[in-house]
Amino acid sequence: MEDGMSSDEDYYSDRDSLDGLENEDSEFHCTPPKGPTTKVITKESLLAAQREDLRRVMDLLSLREHHARTLLIYYRWDVERLFAVLVEKGKDFLFDQAGVTVVEHQGLESPLVKLSF
Repeated sequence: MEDGMSSDEDYYSDRDSLDGLENEDSEFHCTPPKGPTTKVITKESLLAAQREDLRRVMDLLSLREHHARTLLIYYRWDVERLFAVLVEKGKDFLFDQAGVTVVEHQGLESPLVKLSF
């Protein structure tokens, strides 16, 4: 008495299983994404976007351009991330991480900011 199938039966049984898989695969077709996946920007549009980001950071934090630029460079020009760190961890942490030191002086409208590397 034989417990399993013969080798011929194994071959045909496996082949039938593979045929079923081939049919399933043929139902799915890969379609390329519609439209371009990359975009080339001009130097002018990049500079305009950077100026806008600089202005936003300067206005929000009352900083000079070179200090705002230092923060943006540290945070890889990701303004949303910079603002998220500001909200979540505070101005002191934001400046400390980028190496910007805030020095408070009495009689001045805004604090002096010093870079420390």
